[in-house]
Amino acid sequence: MGERLIVRYTEKVAEEMAAAFGSNRLDELRAWIRIAHQREAMVTELYQLSYIDQRLREGDSAGAAAVIRSAVASVWAHEESHTRFLSALRSLSSDLSSLAEMQGQLEGKVTRSALAGGVLARALIALGASLARVPDFATDLRRMNLRELVQFCGELETTARMGYERILSLVRELDQSEEAKRDFGYTFRFDIARILSEERFHEDAFEAMSGWVGVDGRSFSSIEPGECARILHDLAERNLSIGAVRRVLDPASPRPKGDQPGLPWVSDAGFSSLFRQYELEVPTVSADIAMARLHE
Repeated sequence: MGERLIVRYTEKVAEEMAAAFGSNRLDELRAWIRIAHQREAMVTELYQLSYIDQRLREGDSAGAAAVIRSAVASVWAHEESHTRFLSALRSLSSDLSSLAEMQGQLEGKVTRSALAGGVLARALIALGASLARVPDFATDLRRMNLRELVQFCGELETTARMGYERILSLVRELDQSEEAKRDFGYTFRFDIARILSEERFHEDAFEAMSGWVGVDGRSFSSIEPGECARILHDLAERNLSIGAVRRVLDPASPRPKGDQPGLPWVSDAGFSSLFRQYELEVPTVSADIAMARLHE
């Protein structure tokens, strides 16, 4: 199996969607939300099918394996909150039948060049397809050793990040659209920036954690669990602080004076229990306070 196939197919999906919708940015936005919703719902199924929790229980219960297990459970639970948020958004839009038809056409285009088995599975996952339509993918997952599986989870987070980046880009283009504001609400831009920041953190976390698993997929780094938690905490601060989300909302904006470590976070991305277990601060603030700080 080639590496990062889901990422490459996600890029292809983005190209096909941009071409298919042309200047109709609002329907393209709705289609991306539809795909994001399906992918978020799919992630929990993937974690279950991979038996990742069972594999991690077999590792050192007091070492890096314990931190990875807790972190994966945190990501898993947090993705469900994304699913609920997107489900509520989709209910605000009117008729989605035309988008379903368009997505079906995209699936045909994207998968036409894909081979059977793992490559086809990755093409469909890039589109957020139901796992019931991915032939023998559970077997494919279980063939991966633990290191490969953690890297695969990171790849899933990469595709999620790419999707939310496109959604945020479209939201910027539709900033003056009253129809978009009516369908998705006035805080939508902030909410998507927050979710994108959470996905970036999850992506970075899986990349770091893959380095704690040996190439054999069975051994673990001797790094202390407290140090593992501190590394993840640093990644959270890098991605989830007010300053980080401000730059996600407006990448061209200059770095404000005083924008440094120690700023409040807009989210804990599901990791508050893990961080507090190792006596690490979780300086989250409410959405209202976060939005006020972002506009200072």
